[in-house]
Amino acid sequence: MVLDEPTNQLDLRHQLDALRLVRDRSVTAVIAMHDLNLAAAFCDRICVIAEGAVVALGTPAEILTPAPFAEVYRVEVEVTAHPRTGVPQVTLLT
Repeated sequence: MVLDEPTNQLDLRHQLDALRLVRDRSVTAVIAMHDLNLAAAFCDRICVIAEGAVVALGTPAEILTPAPFAEVYRVEVEVTAHPRTGVPQVTLLT
């Protein structure tokens, strides 16, 4: 299944419903999305692409670190583990 921004323009509840629906299917899904916190919560692997080239590929914990954000987006972030789920969370600092 290939999805391009499936949560765009949805309210929070429907974003979660849409991603749960995809996760609960027995299919491989390739999803383009810019909400990295949702990607961290629902995706097994994340691929960061800049100017057509793969910059980083791995699990959310491997990829969601300050370095790719500084390199690709030129922004400063803080990445912490969610206190209840342990899923990486990205907070924009600049």
